[in-house]
Amino acid sequence: MSDNKQEQKIMVGCEEWCAFPGLGIPAIAARVDSGARTSSIHAFNIQPFTRKGQPWVSFEVHPLQNNRRLVVRCEAPVADCRKVKSSSGVAEKRYVIQTVLRLWEHEFVVELTLANRDSMGYRMLLGREAMVGRIMVDPELSFNLGNVTEDVLEHHYKDARRSVDGLRIALLAEHEKYYTNRRLLEACEERGHFPTIVNLTSCYVTLDKSRSEIYERDKGVIPSYDAMIPRFSIENTLFGTGVLRQYLLKGGVAFNNPASVLNSRDKLSLLQKLMSNDIPICNFGFAYSTQDLEAMVGFIGAEPYQMQLNKHFRVKPSMRVKSSDQTQMLMQALHSSSDSVQVLSHDEGALDGNVVKALVVGGRVVCALQQDKPKDPALVHDVSGHEIYHLSKEDKKLILKVAKLTGLQFLCVELVKVPQGEHELVVSDVIASPSIELFEKVTGKDIATQVVIEIEKCCDWQQQNTSATVVS
Repeated sequence: MSDNKQEQKIMVGCEEWCAFPGLGIPAIAARVDSGARTSSIHAFNIQPFTRKGQPWVSFEVHPLQNNRRLVVRCEAPVADCRKVKSSSGVAEKRYVIQTVLRLWEHEFVVELTLANRDSMGYRMLLGREAMVGRIMVDPELSFNLGNVTEDVLEHHYKDARRSVDGLRIALLAEHEKYYTNRRLLEACEERGHFPTIVNLTSCYVTLDKSRSEIYERDKGVIPSYDAMIPRFSIENTLFGTGVLRQYLLKGGVAFNNPASVLNSRDKLSLLQKLMSNDIPICNFGFAYSTQDLEAMVGFIGAEPYQMQLNKHFRVKPSMRVKSSDQTQMLMQALHSSSDSVQVLSHDEGALDGNVVKALVVGGRVVCALQQDKPKDPALVHDVSGHEIYHLSKEDKKLILKVAKLTGLQFLCVELVKVPQGEHELVVSDVIASPSIELFEKVTGKDIATQVVIEIEKCCDWQQQNTSATVVS
């Protein structure tokens, strides 16, 4: 009786071709492992949802080894959600589905856990729970039930979605209309990536012991991105950095981490840090109340100066004050204002536009511009008022030291030329989400692509050369 049972079992080797007709996967190579209790399939972009009141999950699969360009999208009811110990010994929470497994002419229902097995080689692992009472294993055999040729695979997957081997990159911003955002999206696409805008003003975050997520209005949980670029405005700094922190908790790369963005936009904290590290800065003053404006100006230097009001990262346009009479007029006009005030005091030449802007990408000074005409807010992106500025070695060392202190990978350092001082250039500001429009238009450089290349380095990504024999 026992011999008959043994003969009825399916004899498999250490690897076999499987199929999941219910998931739209006609062929996937599985490693047969009786040492593993559960069976698992390589899945990514895993998104839970509800259908007719029941929990479902959608996910995507790269069914073929060494081919991340072929993508099959699947949906299935959730059978369970349980902790499974990974090959590294770490317990991970995974979704479990039930589906029909086809081993050539044999079919039976199995449980599959959804796991990212991209680094494991095989896209599927067949565990002992699926084999009990059905399967015997001879580890010396390979594809004992039959092999699948590349021609057959090509036929099976001729209608499947293809993708290039690119990164999923998100810009955390309010909208796409700005020049820099558009250029970054273009550069990502040109290098074979999948860029998108995540609208910060449509985001909300849930914090829960079992599941904490970022949602986008009308779209659900945001997908798992390989990298995220913060491009939100100063006014949205607090919420933007909070969303960015939540993204990092789920794994991924931020091209400018939230702490660095937050600290660089706190002007007082930023300048205190720079000054304590012997970075030359402009004379600044900060006051809780505008009523202390006159006294503060007297301590940091007389007119001319630039004044800016702000409250909780809501910065108002700066005002140029050239005389004590104008200071008195401002004192009267701002008598009832609850805004804080910051003052930048420097010489007349600086106020007339003698400013240098240096762009840093990935620890390298890409280029620098000199603003050689009076700054008109209406012409902030006007090429005619800027020219290329040639930095000395000492200037570059100063700028890179600022970048290192802030922890920013993508930034603009604004400096003021002070010929009479101890230093020719002194720092006036650091921009954590810089515009590249002026830099690209004046220099003719493709800076957006340089930014994307640095992101690729952070993600340890390299473009793949695909041969004619690769299934695509």
